[in-house]
Amino acid sequence: MTNVVELVNFITTFLYVAIFARVIVTWFPTQRENPNLLVQIIYKVTERMLQPIKKIIPSMGYIDISPMIAIILIVVIREVVSRALS
Repeated sequence: MTNVVELVNFITTFLYVAIFARVIVTWFPTQRENPNLLVQIIYKVTERMLQPIKKIIPSMGYIDISPMIAIILIVVIREVVSRALS
């Protein structure tokens, strides 16, 4: 069971960091217009999680809160799975 918990922790940490990196990348407009390979990978990994949230909760003007909601969901999922398997 500890291997499963460690795997869940690794995946959720990876997703958390990817979402955080995407938020940081959006602060630099040159990266959005001409993204390098790393930025493209970050967008591909995170878009599948953020798109459904964006459909449910639209952005408020220039503020997109979908990354914050995704991070909260990731933390909740991590805790639920860790406690269920411990």
